[in-house]
Amino acid sequence: MKKILFVFVLLISFNGFSQLKVKDSPKTELVGKYNTVKVERYVSSEDYVFRFRNFDYQTIIDFKSFWIRGEQTFNELYELIINQLPKKEKKDVDIDLGGGENLKLSFKKKSVQFWYYDKYDWSYSCYLNARGINAIFGKTNQ
Repeated sequence: MKKILFVFVLLISFNGFSQLKVKDSPKTELVGKYNTVKVERYVSSEDYVFRFRNFDYQTIIDFKSFWIRGEQTFNELYELIINQLPKKEKKDVDIDLGGGENLKLSFKKKSVQFWYYDKYDWSYSCYLNARGINAIFGKTNQ
């Protein structure tokens, strides 16, 4: 009986000193995916996260992500990209994401590449054509 009581007290004391607090993850929904680029929307905040494989590395798999705050900004980014793609010109568009983070859209021959600076170094995605852009922005049925 003493052993059972000792084990019971021991278990309660470990639980009382726990510093790990488990929280529910925010609800997300997939907006679109194409190749190694994926966009998800956080339901509670209307923020969008872009996740892509960093093609800066060839021997390791590294994924990067950046945030777009709000549906209006998300739609403006889509319009900017989709209007520039048919022009076939080589052009870079710099976007300040705030907090020292930058996004560069590198256009080349009817395609675009995301270049993301996270205060430390640059990462870049694969090139996406209009079909890929429509897919990740959820504008097609894929």
